[in-house]
Amino acid sequence: MSFFSTLHLPALRIASRRTYCIGVTQAQYFSSTPSKQNNTEYEEDIKNKILAASLPYVLELGWSKDCLVKGAEKLQNEFSQKPVAPGKFVELAIQERLKLLIPYIHKWPQAIAIMSLPPNMPYALAALLTMIDDICYYAGDRSVDFNWYMRRLGVAGVYKATELYLIQDKSEGNQQTWNFLRRRMEEAVQLHGIISKSDIAGQGVKDLAKSTFVTARNMLGMSWNK
Repeated sequence: MSFFSTLHLPALRIASRRTYCIGVTQAQYFSSTPSKQNNTEYEEDIKNKILAASLPYVLELGWSKDCLVKGAEKLQNEFSQKPVAPGKFVELAIQERLKLLIPYIHKWPQAIAIMSLPPNMPYALAALLTMIDDICYYAGDRSVDFNWYMRRLGVAGVYKATELYLIQDKSEGNQQTWNFLRRRMEEAVQLHGIISKSDIAGQGVKDLAKSTFVTARNMLGMSWNK
């Protein structure tokens, strides 16, 4: 029996997902040769490293999600050597997340269709918004004004556009997708700057962004307080 059977597995999955966000700049630490490992081995390697880093917190926090998240954050603190600009961090986090789809890319349109069914849409939306919030939070976003909504709406748009581009990309190493992602991130930053400086023309966009997230949060019963 795997040692992970003694843990709260949903919490481990959450911590694993967050590690892709907060430790994206330490990808080589998690696996020195990820391209040579199959998907299962790579995921298991990440879980083992999260668990090892979490053990010192067990006495204080127990076998819990908080314990595993602490371990993931510890990895970031130990192996973060060079600061990464927030925009670049978001780009790298999106890229690492999309790389997880590559082994299933030929079947991913079917997955999107299933997630788009009315009974599944709340769960798909909740997963997307939680992931985007994690990326923005660990990129350093602590805003409490309309920027909170604008940044998350922008990142969500970039993620979904790049996801759809990846499905059709036939380039070697999916390089065209990563170029597409970089251009969309640059455009999103420029657009956010324009809207932020506009008191009149941007007000409608600001209100729309806020109402979109508030409505989604209320419908899904979610809380994004960190």
